[in-house]
Amino acid sequence: MPLPPFDRYIHMLPRHAVKKRLEPGELGYDGYEPDLSTLEMRDENELLAMELVREHTSVPISKLIHRGYGFNVLERLQGITVHDRASWEKVTPRQREAIRLQVREYIQQPAQVPSPHPPGSIRSLVESGEIFHAQLPHRGPFTSTKGLS
Repeated sequence: MPLPPFDRYIHMLPRHAVKKRLEPGELGYDGYEPDLSTLEMRDENELLAMELVREHTSVPISKLIHRGYGFNVLERLQGITVHDRASWEKVTPRQREAIRLQVREYIQQPAQVPSPHPPGSIRSLVESGEIFHAQLPHRGPFTSTKGLS
């Protein structure tokens, strides 16, 4: 069984990752009730964002293999993760520094991707235009959409 999800299960297979939405009435991590009404649009936005990153950066990003009703199958990128403690402990300090610099570059590159929308515009998933999603437990440093802008 995969880790407890917020609104999707993520199954890691040897060559693929499968992201499957929770079913209506199914609770996520710590009793989280997902907003299923915006999930399809969020999936679409995620796939479009992945395509932008793939086209405009050197950041390794999974390719969509199959899109099904309520699930997506993605290519699984190979390598070790920092969550794999046994492997990470074998990495030398010099290699760790190289990894740190590479990750920093990967974080900086998407900020340089040109927006397909007019300057200053932010696309919202809800009709009200709000960006803030009070349902999510880890929203970042902003307490409202107004605080973001």
